[in-house]
Amino acid sequence: MRFLVIGATGTVGRAAAAELARLCGRGDAIVLAARDREHAEELAAALAPGSPAELSATTVRLPAAPDEPALGGTDAVLCCAGPAVRLAEDLARGCIERGIAYADAGGSRRLLDALDGPARERAVPVLLGAGVQPGLLGAMIRWAGQEGSRRITVHCGGRQRLTRAGAEEYLASLSNDLGWPRGRWVDGSIIAGDDPGRAVLPSMYGPGASRHLHLDEECADAARELALTELTAYTVIGDPVTASALRAVIAGETDLGEAIAAASPAEPVFAIHVVGEQGALEFSCTDSYAASGRIAARTVRRIGDEEPGARWASTSPACEDWREGLGIRSAPAVAEPRRTGPAVTARTAERDNRPRAIVVGGGFGAHYARALARKDSPARLVGVEGRGGARSRALSEELAVPLLPGADAAEAELAVVAVSSDMIGGPGTDIARGLLERGIRVVQEHPVDGRIVAELTRTARENGSVYLPTGFYEHLDSSREFVRVCTRLRADGRLIHVEARTSVQLLERCLLVLAEAIGAAPTGAPSAAAASGPERILVSGLWGPTPVDLMVHNRWDPEDPDNHCQPDLHAVVTTLDGELRWDHVHGPLHWLPRMHLNSGRLHDPDSPMCSALGPDEPIRAREILGRLWPAAIHRAVNRLVQAPAGRPLVDQRTLQTLAWWARLRSAMPIPTPIASVDPEPLEVGRPCS
Repeated sequence: MRFLVIGATGTVGRAAAAELARLCGRGDAIVLAARDREHAEELAAALAPGSPAELSATTVRLPAAPDEPALGGTDAVLCCAGPAVRLAEDLARGCIERGIAYADAGGSRRLLDALDGPARERAVPVLLGAGVQPGLLGAMIRWAGQEGSRRITVHCGGRQRLTRAGAEEYLASLSNDLGWPRGRWVDGSIIAGDDPGRAVLPSMYGPGASRHLHLDEECADAARELALTELTAYTVIGDPVTASALRAVIAGETDLGEAIAAASPAEPVFAIHVVGEQGALEFSCTDSYAASGRIAARTVRRIGDEEPGARWASTSPACEDWREGLGIRSAPAVAEPRRTGPAVTARTAERDNRPRAIVVGGGFGAHYARALARKDSPARLVGVEGRGGARSRALSEELAVPLLPGADAAEAELAVVAVSSDMIGGPGTDIARGLLERGIRVVQEHPVDGRIVAELTRTARENGSVYLPTGFYEHLDSSREFVRVCTRLRADGRLIHVEARTSVQLLERCLLVLAEAIGAAPTGAPSAAAASGPERILVSGLWGPTPVDLMVHNRWDPEDPDNHCQPDLHAVVTTLDGELRWDHVHGPLHWLPRMHLNSGRLHDPDSPMCSALGPDEPIRAREILGRLWPAAIHRAVNRLVQAPAGRPLVDQRTLQTLAWWARLRSAMPIPTPIASVDPEPLEVGRPCS
C-alpha cells in the first residue's frame, strides 16, 4: 500500500511515521508530508535505513484543496495535523471523493456523522480518533465493558508538555462539539452535575494533580453501545503550572502562546486508568503525543481490512493489537475508598444540624434571606449583614434574625453575598474574598467579572472553602428542564440553531444558561450590531458548532436598574423536526413540530402543532416569589452545602462565557435610559375593536 502521512514532522506525526516505517514491509510506500519539505526529507532519510518500505517526502498545505497533488496515487491517508475540528473535514472529504481510505488522530461525533454517508457511497473506510483520546481511552472503556463491568470510572491525563494543536483540542473540548463538561453517563442518558466524589485520584498522577468531570463523545458512544449503568470520566492535569496556565487562558488573563511557554513539566507522565466491578485497566507513558502516533500508525496500517463508512477507530478491528502492542495492564477489582464528607454538615433529619448561613445585602438578598428562613431550607439563616439601613433592619425584624454589623460572620458556615461586585463599584468582591479566606463558603450573586470568579475559586481552594457564583436563574426548575431537553437534542445531533432574546440586566445570566444548554461557550470577538434602533442589539456567532442569534434589549431605568427586565429570557431552538420554544424564564417549554407533506399528504395528520412539555398552567407573579425563586435558591445553596471542601464548582465553560460577556459589554453602547412605570394588564377576553 501507499501511505501518505500528513503532519509528519509534528509531535504526533513524527512518532506515527517511525512506527509505520517499522510496521510496513517490502512493496509498501510511505510519503511523509509537511509544510516544510526539507524537514520531511530529513525525517524520511533518518527512517529509511531501518525500514524495508520505500520512504519519500512531499509538501502539503492545510486546509487541503480538493485537487491537492500530494493525494495522487495514495491508498490511505493518515492525518496527524491538528486540531481535527478545524482541519479534518475538508481533507477527509477530498480523500473520500478520490476513493482514498482516511484515518485521523483526532475527530468528533459531528465529523463522523458528516463523513459517514459520503464514505459509504464511495465505499471508503474512514477511522477517526486514532490516538490516546479519542482512541485508546474509548477502547479501554469497551474492553472493561466487554469483561462485564457496568459501572466504570475513568481518569485520563497527566503531566505533559503543551503543543498548540494539543492545547487547542483541549480548550475546544471544554465548550465545542467534543463532549459534555461536567457530564456523566447515568442509566442511559447524559446528566450534568457535580462530581460524585466517590473515586480517589489514582496515585500514578502524582502530587499536585487536579481533575474535572468531562464526558467526551467517544466515551458517551461507548457507554450507549455497551448499555453501561454509569460512566464517570475525569480529565486529569497533573502539573499545577499547566493547570494554572490553562485557567489563565480560559479567564482571558493570558494568551495561548504564553501558556504553552509556561507549561513544561520536568517529569512528564500520561496515564489512562479505567476501573469497573470486574477489574482495572491501566496504561502509562512519558509522552502521550508519541503514543498517539503509534496508535495512529497501527490503525492506518490495517485500514484496508475495514468496511466502508466513518467510525471511531476504537470500534474497528484495527484496535485489536493496541492492547498488547501498547502494554495495557490489567489489575483485579478493588473497592474504591470513599472520601470523607464535606466540611460543612449537610442537612439531616434534625434541622438544627443544618449549616448556619448569613445573607449579605438587603436588596435582592432579601429573596435569599426569606428562602433560607424557611423550614425546608438546606441551611439555617442566623443573620442578615448590612450597613444598618432601613431595608436591612426591616428584613432582620421580618425574619427574626440578628442584624450583623460590617463583617461579623463569626457564627456562619456559609454566606450569600448579594451586593454589587467591584465591576459595578460595589463591595461584593471584597466581602466574598474576606469570607472565603476565613473558610466560610460563599454564594455570590452575579454580575461578577470572570477574572474575579477565577481568583475567588482559587482563594476558596487554598482555604478549604467552596465558592459558587450564581446568576440565580440557571437554578430555576424551568431552566434545568430547558438545559435537559437541549442536551438530549444535542446528543441526538438534532440541534441546528438557537435564537434568543434577553435584556441587558440579565445578559450574563442568559449567556450562562444558553452555554450550558448548547454545550459550548461563545468564542471569538463578539459581533454586536444595532438592530431596528439603539435599544436593541443583535449579537450573532457560533457557539461550538451551533449558530446563535441573540437580541439584547439595551435599556434600563438608572434609578431602578434591576427592574424593567424585559424580555427576561426567551429562546427558540430549531431542529430538523420542529422547534423547541421557551417563552419565559419561569414558564414551560413548548414543542412545535414541523408540518410535513409526503406526496401532498400530511406525514402525521393527528400531531398537535403545539404541545407543552410539562404543566402548562398560567404562572402568577406571587408564585414566582413564593415558590419558584425559593426552590431555585435552595438548589444553589444545597450545591454549596454538599460540595467537599476545596472543590471548585466553576467549570471552564463558565469562565469562557464570562470572559466573552466582558468583551461583549465593552462592544455595546451604554443602555438607553427609560422611566420605569407600572405595566397595564392586557384584557385577553375582550374582543378587538
